[in-house]
Amino acid sequence: MDTPNTIPLPGNQRILALDTLRFIAAIIVVFEHCNSVYSMVPKLPFFLAGFFNAKSAVAFFFVLSGYVLHLSLKNKTLTPRSYASFMVKRVFRLYPLFYVSLALGALVLLGLPLSSIESLVNSYFTYETIRQNHHDVFQWLMQTTMVMPPIENTFFNPPMWTLTAELRISILFPLLSALLAILHWRIALAVTLLIFCASPTLADFTIPTIGMIPLFALGIILARLVETKPAMKVPTAGLLVTGILLYCAATWLDRKSIGVLGQFYVAGLGSAMIMLATIKNSFLSTSLSRPWLVSLGQCSYGIYILHFPILLLTAYGFSFIKVPAFIFFGTVLVLTTLVSLLLYGLVEVPFINMGRKLAKKI
Repeated sequence: MDTPNTIPLPGNQRILALDTLRFIAAIIVVFEHCNSVYSMVPKLPFFLAGFFNAKSAVAFFFVLSGYVLHLSLKNKTLTPRSYASFMVKRVFRLYPLFYVSLALGALVLLGLPLSSIESLVNSYFTYETIRQNHHDVFQWLMQTTMVMPPIENTFFNPPMWTLTAELRISILFPLLSALLAILHWRIALAVTLLIFCASPTLADFTIPTIGMIPLFALGIILARLVETKPAMKVPTAGLLVTGILLYCAATWLDRKSIGVLGQFYVAGLGSAMIMLATIKNSFLSTSLSRPWLVSLGQCSYGIYILHFPILLLTAYGFSFIKVPAFIFFGTVLVLTTLVSLLLYGLVEVPFINMGRKLAKKI
C-alpha cells in the first residue's frame, strides 16, 4: 500500500486519482470490521455485500502496490545497489507507522479489560486477538520484525498480515518487475497467467503469502497496459462496470469452488480494470484528484493499519453507553482519519524522505 502521489511521475493527476480509490478501499475495510463488532445491518443487500468486502479491498491494495512499485523501478537497471535502494525505501515507508500502531495496540490490549466486552468477544474479527496472551514478550518481539515465521498475525492487529505479505513479496518484486518489463507484453501476460496458476501450489508448500504474488504481477501488467495503444481503445465505461462487477463477484462466488485465493484473484482482476478505467477516463481522473480527496488518500495507509486499535478503544468507550451502530462506525472512521492525517505529516513524510536520502547515497 504505497503512496502513489509521492512518486514524481508523468501524469501525476491520474496517480492522485488512484490514491483516492485507495482511500475508498480503506473505508471498506473499516466498515466491514466495524460491522463485525457492532452490526450496522443484519445483512447487506446482494450488491453492497459484494462491494463492502475487506478481502476485495485488500486485493485492490496489492494490485495498486504492484502498479506503483513497478513505476518506481521503471527504467532502472537491476543491480545490487538498485535492489538495496529499493528495499531501504520499502522499510522506511512501511515500518515507522507500523511501530506507532504496535505501540497503540499494546496500550489498548494491555491496558483495557477488552475480554469483558461481549461484542468484541463474539466478533469473528476480534475474537482471536482478544483471547491472546498479550504478556508474551517473545511474540511482541516477533511482531516488531513483521516478517519472521513465528509471527502470529492475529496477535495485536489482524490487518497486519497484509503488511507481512507486502514485505515478503517486496524481496522478490524487483526481480519480477525486471522480468515482466523486458518481455514482449503478450509474453509478459502469458507469464503472469502462469504465475496465477502456479502460486496457489507454491503457497501450499512454502508460505501462504506467496499466493499473493499474482496480484502484484497484475499491477505490473497494468502499468504496461497503460502505455499501450490497445488499452486506449477500450471503452472506459464498460471497463469500469466490468471491473466493479468482478470486484464484487469475489464475494458472490462460492469459496468452496474457487478457494480463498480464487476470490482474491477475481477481485484483483476487477481492481485492475477499475484502475485502468480511472487512469484512461479524464472525467474520473479529474474528479478523483480533488485536493481534499488527495489529502485523505495520502493517509489511507494510516487508516488501514491504525483502525483496529482505535476500533477496540471505541468499543470500550461505548461499552458504557449504548449508541446506534452508525455512530460507532462514524466515530471509528473519524478518529482514525484524524489520527492518520496527523501522523502522515509527523511520521510518514519525514521517514519517507529519510529513506529516499539514504537510497540516493546507496
